[in-house]
Amino acid sequence: MTVLEQCQAWHEQDKHNAIVNTLEALPDSQRTAETDMELARAYNNLADPGKVNARDLLWRAIHRMEPHRSRLQDTYSWNFRMGYAYYYLDMGDAARPYLERALALHPGDDPSVNTVSELREMIDGCVTPPPPQLDPDTGSILTREDIDFLRSCDEGTYGYFYKMLHHLYELIQRGIEEGRFTEVQARQDLQMALWFCYACNNIGTYEYYYQAAMWMPDSEAAADAAGCGMWYYRYACALVYCGRLSEARRYAEAGALKDPDYPWTWLLLGKLRAHDGCKAQALEAVQKGLALVPGDYEFLTLQQEILAGASLEQMEYHWIDPTADGDLQDGQGPQEDADEKMRVISCIVTDPKRLRQFYKLFRCQPTDYERNCPYCTLHYKVRRKYPVDLVFRMNEAAISKIDPDWLHLQKERLDDGRWLTRRARLDVTGTLDTVLIDLGRTVSLIYKVDGAEDQFFQVWLDSDGNLTSPPDSGEEDGADDEA
Repeated sequence: MTVLEQCQAWHEQDKHNAIVNTLEALPDSQRTAETDMELARAYNNLADPGKVNARDLLWRAIHRMEPHRSRLQDTYSWNFRMGYAYYYLDMGDAARPYLERALALHPGDDPSVNTVSELREMIDGCVTPPPPQLDPDTGSILTREDIDFLRSCDEGTYGYFYKMLHHLYELIQRGIEEGRFTEVQARQDLQMALWFCYACNNIGTYEYYYQAAMWMPDSEAAADAAGCGMWYYRYACALVYCGRLSEARRYAEAGALKDPDYPWTWLLLGKLRAHDGCKAQALEAVQKGLALVPGDYEFLTLQQEILAGASLEQMEYHWIDPTADGDLQDGQGPQEDADEKMRVISCIVTDPKRLRQFYKLFRCQPTDYERNCPYCTLHYKVRRKYPVDLVFRMNEAAISKIDPDWLHLQKERLDDGRWLTRRARLDVTGTLDTVLIDLGRTVSLIYKVDGAEDQFFQVWLDSDGNLTSPPDSGEEDGADDEA
């Protein structure tokens, strides 16, 4: 059975994650229009509206199919899958022509495709909302007062980025309730996207970089029309910390072409080119940046690191402020901040060998493993009998940096049954339902109360397996991490 035939069989079994895991792992040399179409269909089918990455999956489907437009634009499947993705992105104007073309190309009485009536129902559902109410001064859903408030949250080397993000969420909710714009129109707004991504990137945890990466694709058309280098830079930064390095470089390169006078794209591009082994091109990016901001500390530091052959992680282990960065390099700054920065940086580059060891250790199979959404979830059986969700609250890059001996120890604790049951109090017992493993090597165990429908309790363990107290929310504002 070929890979494509296996994926088509998985589709019939609704094992769409298995298709994604398998086809995303194919080298570029083995990708074809057929594998891309199969992958796009799997993305579409996984895009449950309740999932945090639903919109990202739909955009991935579109981006996977778009290169095959000239070859496949007169086929039913290509048009239907493009229309389907735009339809569930709530972009009726974009979906309609694809769905109408799919209707014209419908193969008739074929049980493997949607019926004519289902297609017509989707076409009828392609509603065009009224245009958003924009502020005449800013050309955005953000008013001048909103922008002034957001700027006041950023104090240079320090910022109130959670406060900034909360303001944006409240503004969006209020605008939707008042009928001034839809959620999709808020996502498409360029100024909104720039501020949203700025806040998330500067909060600087994996989860918030992931939020930024999920938010930005809707505003790409606006950024492209405006030639906004800042948009490309901020989106590429978020992609870097999600471990999506090839995409990050593609967007950074595009940003440098569209807006060569925006310096910070050259800074990121220098790092990504160096990571890809393009040392001369990386140094060229540094020179372009220094021509725009002569004597800049970050560019001069990057130049030295490229010449010294530093890794991408080493190039990212910096603060913008020279004094704070000097303390970080000398080990003089707050240890907690340094540790957190290292944890976030661990999400950037995957160690393939260590990741294969992880797959082997936990018997990961394409059919029972979901990765980078934003976490990695494995449907595991304790003693090969009791089903448990094993959730690594990180991406695969970070998993590949976990000490293998520590991972082996957690598996032993899982397999020997010591975590399988627990007593919450004298009259309440529970059976293990979910294991959460965090970036800081802490473990959380969630138990389903025996004999109760939807009742659970949770315990927390430190890295040595000892009971500990629940962590705090972590919502503390801090230093700027982005130019």
